[in-house]
Amino acid sequence: MRGVMVTLPDSLLEKVRERAARDVRSLKEELQWLIQMALEHLEECEARRQGLPGAGAAGPETHHTHQQGGEHDAQSE
Repeated sequence: MRGVMVTLPDSLLEKVRERAARDVRSLKEELQWLIQMALEHLEECEARRQGLPGAGAAGPETHHTHQQGGEHDAQSE
């Protein structure tokens, strides 16, 4: 495993720290988990766009879009 230094805006870092505390993970573990989840989500979205069989079997996405507005809903994850 190789280390990488990433600079985050203070507001984003604070959100990640809050999630780490809530999920009882270290900051490093939380960042790794969030990146893994984001990559999996992107792969699923890409597969749906390409119409691959079995893609999106979990149902429609429940994440807020810019058109929906409002605060991020943690329950939608």
